[in-house]
Amino acid sequence: MSDSSDPRPAVAVTLAPLGPDPRTGLQIAAALAVRGVQVSAGQAGTRARDLDRSGRRDLLIAARRLELDVVGIDAWFKPEDLLDPARVDDAVTALLATIELASDLGAIPVSTRFPAEGGEEA
Repeated sequence: MSDSSDPRPAVAVTLAPLGPDPRTGLQIAAALAVRGVQVSAGQAGTRARDLDRSGRRDLLIAARRLELDVVGIDAWFKPEDLLDPARVDDAVTALLATIELASDLGAIPVSTRFPAEGGEEA
């Protein structure tokens, strides 16, 4: 959506700190006159499990109506969950669902962390 003639700064803001509702966050981001938004894999309303195909499409449409691009997903899971046998399945399932969400939102990047120590096991 954004092009070189767009006078807005080529920056994006993360929706989660802008309010508990992603739509409110989109409106605030538009008022800030930025080009893009980063959604959170942990925020209600933007988690992969909260958005079916229609919900994902609706999120993109809501952003585009406000002339915003969805540019990435923050997936700040606890890295140690990938090493904990009791949590690894849930952590990997959530991460894979987030990657699928990123694909559905336009093949956008996912920001996450992996364990510094023992990460090769993850």
